[in-house]
Amino acid sequence: MAEADELAVLGALLLDGGMYAEVSGYLKERDFFSEQNRLIWRAMQSLTFDGKPIDLISVSNELREHTCLTKAGGSTYVSSLIDQVPDVNNVEYYAKEVKRDSASRDLVRIGNHLRDGRTSVENRMEAAFSALNDLSGQSIKSSEARIGDVLNNILAEVDSGEGQEGEIKTGFFELDKALLGFGAGDLIVVGARPSVGKSAFALQVAANVAKQNKSVLYISPEMSEAQLGRRLLSSESGVPYTSLLKPKGLSDEAKQTLHRIAGTISTLPLVIDDTAQQSLADVRVKARRMQSRGGIDFLIVDYLQLLCPGDDSKEEVTKISKGLKAIAKDLSIPVMAVTQLSRNLEYRDDKRPRLSDIRASGQLEQDADTVMFLWYPSKEKPIIEVFVEKNRNGALGAAQYEFDRHTTRFKPKGW
Repeated sequence: MAEADELAVLGALLLDGGMYAEVSGYLKERDFFSEQNRLIWRAMQSLTFDGKPIDLISVSNELREHTCLTKAGGSTYVSSLIDQVPDVNNVEYYAKEVKRDSASRDLVRIGNHLRDGRTSVENRMEAAFSALNDLSGQSIKSSEARIGDVLNNILAEVDSGEGQEGEIKTGFFELDKALLGFGAGDLIVVGARPSVGKSAFALQVAANVAKQNKSVLYISPEMSEAQLGRRLLSSESGVPYTSLLKPKGLSDEAKQTLHRIAGTISTLPLVIDDTAQQSLADVRVKARRMQSRGGIDFLIVDYLQLLCPGDDSKEEVTKISKGLKAIAKDLSIPVMAVTQLSRNLEYRDDKRPRLSDIRASGQLEQDADTVMFLWYPSKEKPIIEVFVEKNRNGALGAAQYEFDRHTTRFKPKGW
């Protein structure tokens, strides 16, 4: 059946070369299984590139000119293709079948690679996911759209008042006014120097998003699930974190508060994974698994450099950055990555973070749709400024928060 579809596509184009434009957007030479058919398709591509018509004579001459007519089956085979077309008008259907058969062969190759014990499991998984991303990017669906249709859709949103704000809000009202929410495929980078509160901020965002009934996966190779649970319980209840470590002196009222808040938090669609030394492939597998088990709306990685332990070189961070962006696009979710900033900013008079302070910032800065920084404008005050330094979808701005280290909670001070 696969060969019949290939023959039908080529035969239809020989009868009506104008239909080449209908299928050339997604059908490639490698999608044809037969070498003969690949050569004929290549000849059609060459003719189109040169502005020449596609028909029986021109294709045969093109193959002859490149001394591959015999390898393509000869004039008899090329001529016979015309008789293999049930209906010329169905060429797009035949082309989609060819594409599906090609994708099936690719999946078999990926599966064989996964079974190849000569390389590590991690390398096999990473290569397989990379191949799957490439395969999914070769969609048989056309992304073309008439400008009139695009504008009509936009005006419909304007008239309804709904707009296109991202569905995911941080829960920090002052920030959300500028950010306009995070949308599918967004990569959000949150950067700060150590001990500023970036993990506490990310965890509070995770809880805020989960309260919107959005499923959140929080990846934390550094802190344990117990540490994160205590932080969250302390932040939400107002009971100091240290009291959860040494609870003997807690009042009955405080204990009742903890039980009440814990009951509320327990119902949130928030999943914490504290596996140490995780790789990018591990994160991708877990995100996909969560999606298959009921859905995932938001992924947070705290923090990015822990996905490449011992090697936070530019090359490795570039790989992680591209991989996180690919996960965001592949799963159609926003991904937030917490990152360390270069210590070089400590030696500047102006210690306010810049985009260039992101470690190996080139690719990460480029891939990110939004970049936010946290810093202390003054060492004398427990005020942290969170400011948006890059925002493809909204405005820039800054908000100040009081950071209560006893409960690891951010409290707004105003925009």
